[in-house]
Amino acid sequence: MTTTHEYALERSQREYERLALQGEILKPMTRRLFEEAGIGHLVKYLRSGGTAAFLEPWFLPPGGPDTMMQKAGMLIYETLLRSGAHTDLGPRLHRVFSNAGLPPPRMRLESVVDSRNDSPLNGYLARTVAHFLPKAVEYGLVKLGEIDPDLLAKGVRAEMSAAGFATFGPLLILAWSRKE
Repeated sequence: MTTTHEYALERSQREYERLALQGEILKPMTRRLFEEAGIGHLVKYLRSGGTAAFLEPWFLPPGGPDTMMQKAGMLIYETLLRSGAHTDLGPRLHRVFSNAGLPPPRMRLESVVDSRNDSPLNGYLARTVAHFLPKAVEYGLVKLGEIDPDLLAKGVRAEMSAAGFATFGPLLILAWSRKE
């Protein structure tokens, strides 16, 4: 039985801009993935929409101090769960390769960590929360107006800095395999 789930975020110009920022933030990991998979020389030929390897997030309930970042992470995690998203697909990628008839992949876990006050991670988190808010309100996770995404980026950086933490992005599982 196949189930389909709706995309938890709206398809809009703001969402496309958030995804472009996500691409810039993840670019170093994507390059390393291509290089270690032996396809680094093909990067210049890769067109938008093409797939060379898998890079999947592993969403976990956030830990750490009780900050805006922790609350924002929990809102994202709970919204994804309630939308039916597979929050743990990253560490299960080996099964995707196996089911496709490929050898077991090489896999690695990475994340972006940035302590700069102007880190793009702060804006990325705020944009992601802004896009999740309609669904979070629909699912009863927050009330309309309870979270102001416009204040989130500066608030997250201030709280993380005060707590002595750098800002960090989601955990990402990188996987690649070659058919022999």
